[in-house]
Amino acid sequence: MTNETLTKLDIQDNDISVDGAKALAAALMTNKTLTTLYMGKNNISAAGAKALAAALMTNKTLTTLDIQDNEISVDGAKALADALMTNKTLATLDIGWNNISADGAKALADALMTNKTLTTLAIGCNKISAAGAKALADALMTNKTLTTLDIQCNEISVDGAKALADALMTNKTLTALVILENKISADGAKALANALMTNETLTTLCIQSNEISADVAKGLADALSRNKTLTTVDIQDNNISSDVRDIIFQCILDIHNIISDFSDEMDTINSGITKLIIKPTDMTIQEEICQTYDGADLRQLETYLEKTDDC
Repeated sequence: MTNETLTKLDIQDNDISVDGAKALAAALMTNKTLTTLYMGKNNISAAGAKALAAALMTNKTLTTLDIQDNEISVDGAKALADALMTNKTLATLDIGWNNISADGAKALADALMTNKTLTTLAIGCNKISAAGAKALADALMTNKTLTTLDIQCNEISVDGAKALADALMTNKTLTALVILENKISADGAKALANALMTNETLTTLCIQSNEISADVAKGLADALSRNKTLTTVDIQDNNISSDVRDIIFQCILDIHNIISDFSDEMDTINSGITKLIIKPTDMTIQEEICQTYDGADLRQLETYLEKTDDC
């Protein structure tokens, strides 16, 4: 309470329980220096989360709070959402692996409608389902500050992916979207691909392990080749073979070769994508070096395709 120098505190995996969380919350009421607090895996439960939420109502210095894997449940998420309605300093909140369900996600989505400081929200592995994803998507329609949304492993399915895709059509601030392992399937991927045709802010998209077919992957490649802002895309573990991988890379190259017909400066024509991770299902250990295209210009991509025969 009297410390005037500590700015970061990491007490993860210490089983501090509810009482420990309440003690920390009390300290946060008056502390004026702490900016980062990591306290994941501490069994604080909903009661501990509520205490921290109360502290956030008055605390004016904390910018990062990580309380993942603490079983805060729906009630804990709702309390934190209420705090976000008034808190004006917290920029990063990680509450992954807390079983907040769809209702917890809905509460956080409501908070995002008014909160103007949070830039990163991580709520992976919380069973938010399509309903929770839809609520967050609605929030993205109006929210103007969130830049990173991580909702991996939440079973958002096709409907959740479609809702997020609609949000990407209008949202102008989100730069990173992580939705790996969500069973979005072919239709969900198609919806995202369509959104990428017009979205002008997203730079990172992670959709690994989503049961995306090869045909849909090719369609996604077309969207990636036309998108002007994405730089990192991870679509590995989606039943994509080595042959389809090369087709995806070639698609990006072909689209821009068409553009190059109108320009003599091919070296300056950028495919946009600087990292595309696919990891084919039939890839051998020897091929691992070729799983990622990591370069900025089209000539490097051409070289990559030439070398795949040698992998």
